[in-house]
Amino acid sequence: MYSDHPEGRAELLAMKNDHYNTKLEEFVVNKNAIDKIVEYDGELIQKSNPVYLDPVHQSFFDAHFYAPSKKF
Repeated sequence: MYSDHPEGRAELLAMKNDHYNTKLEEFVVNKNAIDKIVEYDGELIQKSNPVYLDPVHQSFFDAHFYAPSKKF
């Protein structure tokens, strides 16, 4: 693994510095959301870090944009 050796860790950090996009991270994890949890139709919806949530509904088109998995 990269982080097991000092040279690999330096290479990993260099790749992160070259390819990391702060604005994309803010969009994907929804950092600018004022309300972290919202009530909608009697259910609590997590608005913060939606990229880590599995889709609730069974349809491919019901999944949020950056869902980690989508059902076909």
